[in-house]
Amino acid sequence: MEFFSFQDDEVYMDDISGIEEYVENQVGIIFTDYDGQVGQRLWFYDQFKPTILPAIIRILQTQSSERLTPEKRGDMSEVARFFAKMVDANDDNGIIAGNWGKHLSDFAGGVYPWSWTRSAPIIEQYIETGKPVKYGQCWVYSAVLTTIFRALGCPSRPISNFNSGLSNSIDLVIDSLVNEESEDSYWNFHVWTEVWMKRYGFTEFANGWQAVDGTPQTIVPPSTTYGIGPASVNFVWNAEIINPYETLFMYSAVNSDFLRWRRNRDGTFEVIDYPLTNKIGKLIVTKRKFPAHLLNSNIQLYEDVSYLYKPREGSEDERKSFYSAAEQLNLTLYSRPTTRYRRAAGEPPIKMVSSLDPTVVGEPLRLRTTLFNLFPNDRAVDINVRIASIVYNGTLAERILDKSVRVLMKPNQQFQVEADDYLNKLVHRNLITICITAQIVGTDFQSYIFEDFKFSDPKLELEIENHTPDLKVLTIKFKNSLPYDLTNCVYGIRSIHSFDKNVNTRTVKAKEEFVFHDVIHFEYPCVDVVNVILSCNEINDLHAYKAIIFSP
Repeated sequence: MEFFSFQDDEVYMDDISGIEEYVENQVGIIFTDYDGQVGQRLWFYDQFKPTILPAIIRILQTQSSERLTPEKRGDMSEVARFFAKMVDANDDNGIIAGNWGKHLSDFAGGVYPWSWTRSAPIIEQYIETGKPVKYGQCWVYSAVLTTIFRALGCPSRPISNFNSGLSNSIDLVIDSLVNEESEDSYWNFHVWTEVWMKRYGFTEFANGWQAVDGTPQTIVPPSTTYGIGPASVNFVWNAEIINPYETLFMYSAVNSDFLRWRRNRDGTFEVIDYPLTNKIGKLIVTKRKFPAHLLNSNIQLYEDVSYLYKPREGSEDERKSFYSAAEQLNLTLYSRPTTRYRRAAGEPPIKMVSSLDPTVVGEPLRLRTTLFNLFPNDRAVDINVRIASIVYNGTLAERILDKSVRVLMKPNQQFQVEADDYLNKLVHRNLITICITAQIVGTDFQSYIFEDFKFSDPKLELEIENHTPDLKVLTIKFKNSLPYDLTNCVYGIRSIHSFDKNVNTRTVKAKEEFVFHDVIHFEYPCVDVVNVILSCNEINDLHAYKAIIFSP
């Protein structure tokens, strides 16, 4: 049951470069972190490894008796929906167990999600043990789904959505409470998979890329299980939100409005800002079409595909799309968490701007805040700065700073957060969220700044040199920018064709520049990619990659 790309096939793609990238390419790049600093992860799909296709067939034979009967296996939309649900362990003992813990200790008994670099070990372990593989997060689900679809001959690709909306009520507005956990949220990034196919039973407009999401975010009625799609991306763009499957959920993820509220002392709520129409779905990207040997070149790695999901932000067409979706749902917009009055629109009495320097983890974080007084006289202002580390799905992890100061509208008010204040409170990906509040003393007038920020990782550098006709020397260089030693250091060295190994090394001293050498052996001419990940007790997921053309 392979969906080969012949002209009459359901997954036929009339684009040779598209087939080369979305079916045949074994090397992918998945984009992560946040829209202000887009990160990248190399991933080996392994779709041509001999163990993969038999494993997929076995999953179909053993797990699909009720959901995917034999007569449905020729329908790609049914196959895609089955695997979107089967990739998650919450349903029918699926492939991957999700875990969004805050600290490394939360992942005991499994693999830290950011340590995965390829699909084969996950699928092979699942087949060998019959148990869900621990642990994954959204990009791991997406990568494994991409492997499954490519192994079946179906064009597919991971999609990264920055500021991805997640509304429990799906009312097209993400409501956020200041300094509180909210029922709604947005993920700094979220990754799902697109599959190229025809959608039978609909007009040709529904054909093309279909969004499929295996991450267990929420169960969307009438479905009783996790797993989203296939949802036609064209339907999402056109706000045809009633069409199957879960098109409304996908529309909400990429084009909801965003509204902040504060809780008053009497327990009521008040809107503190205008609805933000361009925050959710800030940037939607996928890897550009290019072969692996170009990874070393200075090219743009991602393609912005936001235009496939919605009209251009700020355009009249985008607002028409949004209000069309709201009308189909018979919604009263901006009415939650309560119908209490919204503050009248108008110029705030004080304005703030802030700036943050790019900061490598281990260095001081310098936050500058400037206030502007719109009144003709001096004003005393109470400024509060709250900084917390966060998981990329928006969950607050650790409070880093809660500092208040009263000023007489001094310009260039500067706050500096030392490394010792945050290092032991950061969680994976070194993401923090900042909330600055300025309140005029003696009044209820407040102004706010909200900003997410990511500390840059220490840089891992790779050099590859010829040694003999069939050997190359790999040199790994790393400077420990942290003020303490790194212990139990392990380099994971992976490639498409040639090797997959872990190397234990010595402790790396604080501020030390560390150099490590290894030898790479090739048995036959090939284009390969070396992916190196450094893990230790104190820091994880430093990675670098380099393409190699081996031609003896």
